[in-house]
Amino acid sequence: MIYKPNGKPNFLSEQNYFAEYQALSDTLSSYVNTGTLASFDGLPLVYEYYLAENARASVVIVHGFTEFMEKYHEMCKFYLDMGFNVFLYDQRGHGMSGRETEDFSKAHVSSFDAYAKDLEAFIDRVVRPISDKPLYLFSHSLGGTVSLLYMQRHPDAIQKAVLSAPMILPRTNDVPRFIVSAAVRLDTKKYGSDAPFRGARKFDANAVVEKSSDLSINRFRTNLKIRISDVHYQNSQITNGWITEALKVHKTLLSAKTKAISTDILLFTAEKDQVVFNKYDRKLIALLKNARQILIPGAKHNLSNGSAFILETFYSAIEEFLK
Repeated sequence: MIYKPNGKPNFLSEQNYFAEYQALSDTLSSYVNTGTLASFDGLPLVYEYYLAENARASVVIVHGFTEFMEKYHEMCKFYLDMGFNVFLYDQRGHGMSGRETEDFSKAHVSSFDAYAKDLEAFIDRVVRPISDKPLYLFSHSLGGTVSLLYMQRHPDAIQKAVLSAPMILPRTNDVPRFIVSAAVRLDTKKYGSDAPFRGARKFDANAVVEKSSDLSINRFRTNLKIRISDVHYQNSQITNGWITEALKVHKTLLSAKTKAISTDILLFTAEKDQVVFNKYDRKLIALLKNARQILIPGAKHNLSNGSAFILETFYSAIEEFLK
């Protein structure tokens, strides 16, 4: 079915969140299209998409670390009501997509290039054949890393991109990066790249919002409930291989390759981000041809799970940028 935009894109209220979320889920279930793509190395990527009536563009949502498609259904409805087609997929090692390890608790990848090649395969073999509309990206955290790597390879492919708290360099819990890197090199030699990083944390079914990167209690609870319901959503333990890649990717993201990107970019920085070093956002902006930054006061890393003020600032800016 084709979705008819209501012309009033909005986010769900905190007060009536659970009822509104259920209504949103019921609505989207009538319009969803699903599939599985064999990526460049044969690993299966599970995806879904929604088509809007008289769509003006197509938006590809690239989720963050330990996330999955369902977490972005609220945002999906927002874009549909703006008159955009929406495409989502579970990144490798996440959700229902394939993994490079049989242990669902691990978050492992042999190379971040694989993430970028997956996005390339998804755009070339799913998005483009379905829609020839202008192509936009929305990405969060790790998704921002992946999107930037993709845009370095294809500087003119994306017309507009929103980067939400992009992961240029992850924080290491106040442990100096050189110490972490040395420990990872030692452990990789001893235990292998797919072994859990010594500082990795397992999925916590008893997690509380106060210690999370969310400010919306009801969004936090809903996401936790989904993760508890299925082991596929419980990847949490980063491996030696993943952290090795994460700690070096900033060298590529902040290199001359980024200067070639012609995409019009809106970058959101969370003032109180404890997941990534937000100070690198300015360095990235300085390299990009067409980019601007919005710093959101009081925001934690998960901007789309923020307070009412943060959500209003966030979604209003996106709507203005993409209109």
